[in-house]
Amino acid sequence: MNKENFGGNQIALKNTSLDSTKVSMRRFDKYVEEQKIKQIKLIKIDVELYEFPVLKGFRNYFVNTSDRPIIICEIFPKYYPIHGATLEEFLEYMRRYGYKVFNLSNPQEEVKTWTDNVIFKVS
Repeated sequence: MNKENFGGNQIALKNTSLDSTKVSMRRFDKYVEEQKIKQIKLIKIDVELYEFPVLKGFRNYFVNTSDRPIIICEIFPKYYPIHGATLEEFLEYMRRYGYKVFNLSNPQEEVKTWTDNVIFKVS
């Protein structure tokens, strides 16, 4: 838990001496199935370095729908090695489901230089 920045709390990958609290987590695809959600237009993800593992939890949703929502996502590719991944693996995962990555400030322009917030959309 981040005492200086409430929005900076993050999932700990290992036991830590920092203040912490337990939270329940559920895969997105399971939640959508359980709640019988039929259509999603937009998803915002801001999970402090954990975006790739979170998006992996969308896998069955992506497989079972052709209706791809726009995803606004804060990303930190330099931290992917913490999760045993690379930016290219993350992009390949998103491409597999038809997504391209665009600049948040100019949603018509594909990302060339990585910034904190991007838009994933099927085009």
